[in-house]
Amino acid sequence: MPGALKQLVSVYLLLVGLAVAVQFIIFPFYEDQDSDLAVWKVLDWFMAVGLLLAVAGAYLRKRAFDASTGDDAPWRQYVEVNGLFYGLVALTLAFFPAWFWVEWGTYPERASWVIWHMVDTAMPILFVVHGLRSWREANA
Repeated sequence: MPGALKQLVSVYLLLVGLAVAVQFIIFPFYEDQDSDLAVWKVLDWFMAVGLLLAVAGAYLRKRAFDASTGDDAPWRQYVEVNGLFYGLVALTLAFFPAWFWVEWGTYPERASWVIWHMVDTAMPILFVVHGLRSWREANA
């Protein structure tokens, strides 16, 4: 992936991760005024794009790492690369069904707030970690 594109994706992931973290923290303070979840519904679109970009970037990084090291991979790097990739895959598998239920389905009967709390807690961490790592790789 070209360096400029990697930097652009990095900035996007950092901004979305920070926006989700801030929204998750401040939402309880104005939850009564936003009963239809308008801010979350807009932010969900950015989260969905971010997940697709993050999974694709983590996959490319994992593929390059696997090709360069083979079976003699350093344990720490192996855990970092695979942990980020599979963590993002798990987050994607939790996010998309819940998002589809909110946007186009019957949310209260099908999805749980617990899923959203896990997504909104893990996403900023994974996006910021991935964004910072991609930024460093693009500048190296």
